[in-house]
Amino acid sequence: MSVVKSNQYNSLMARSEVNCFFQGMSGRLDRTSAVAAVSKELKFDVEKIVLVRMIGKTGTADLLGLFYLYDDIKAAHKQLPSHLFSRLKPKDAKSKEAETAAENTKSL
Repeated sequence: MSVVKSNQYNSLMARSEVNCFFQGMSGRLDRTSAVAAVSKELKFDVEKIVLVRMIGKTGTADLLGLFYLYDDIKAAHKQLPSHLFSRLKPKDAKSKEAETAAENTKSL
């Protein structure tokens, strides 16, 4: 399903930076499936993988993905913006969080 094009370890940020190529998967692959595929291929914990971007190639159905693999997920939360983590959550969890946030603002 995916092909790892490069896997570099960044010692300054304490993470591995992985570029993957998904052939013919544009429009069919969502973020959670992409993380699961990389986890399966590299035998790494799903919770410690952060998908930074997926880019479709013009004129083809191919995708390029950039993933960060952390040994400690706390380091990822310190280094990366919070919207990257909210993108990986299921839509049901996002809507529940929005509802609780709206209820909390109403009670103030």
